[in-house]
Amino acid sequence: MISVRSVKSVLPVFLLASAAVTSGAAAQTLSVAENTPDTENEPSKKQTSKASSKPEIVVVTATGRSSASASTKTRTPIIESPQTITIVNREEIELRASPSVADALAYVAGVQAQPQGVDSRVDEVSVRGFGAGGFSSNNNFVDGLRLPSGGQWTRTSFDPFALQQIEVLKGPSGALYGQTAPGGVVNLVTKRPTAKSEGEFFIQGSGFTNLDNGQGQASGDISGKLNKSGTVLGRVVALAKYGGTQVNSVNTGRYYFSPSLTWHITPQTTWTLLAQY
Repeated sequence: MISVRSVKSVLPVFLLASAAVTSGAAAQTLSVAENTPDTENEPSKKQTSKASSKPEIVVVTATGRSSASASTKTRTPIIESPQTITIVNREEIELRASPSVADALAYVAGVQAQPQGVDSRVDEVSVRGFGAGGFSSNNNFVDGLRLPSGGQWTRTSFDPFALQQIEVLKGPSGALYGQTAPGGVVNLVTKRPTAKSEGEFFIQGSGFTNLDNGQGQASGDISGKLNKSGTVLGRVVALAKYGGTQVNSVNTGRYYFSPSLTWHITPQTTWTLLAQY
């Protein structure tokens, strides 16, 4: 006959033994789990390692064929020109939807756009502290030719839609054009006929002073070959704009029409006729 006291003394030993067996099984299971390969995560690890080892490719395209007639009055690429010159091309003008030449030049280094404030009559800009457009100077050039100087009616602003690019020739190199300011000159290059047939119709609306003063613009551009051989090219650019401005009770109305004709006389000789109204 076993007393109750002796049973109480045996029970803890049995519990300890069972606990030891259980912990040993858990340890064995843990060791097996550690030695078992992780087949599920292995493909993802390989993909991650492949992705990290693959180099990042960055493609930079620089043709070096951009040319500006403002530097040498020729088609010399700007990479070969020793002058300091900045070009605002057609793509940038359209990307920013610039309503004026002064606005298109707002991000050019060394150029201050509209130093006297907003003026819908002229394109007032200064280059390196000297006037290069507007009423303050006579450095207004279109296709390399100086615009008439005098009163405000002979120095109207130019619509960016009619331009192929804007060239800013900085420094005293502007003396290539004769009597100019030492800061530099701004040369506006109008659109020329292209061998590729293309056309566009553009409608733009804008609002000023909390959208109280609205302004609308409609313009069109058609270019292409005029004969089968492609020796004669033509282009027509037209624009109409009317509406309010940044100044209350001041409206503006502009109309522009420019036909152009290019004749390839020989592979080395080209004759271009430009007209603007």
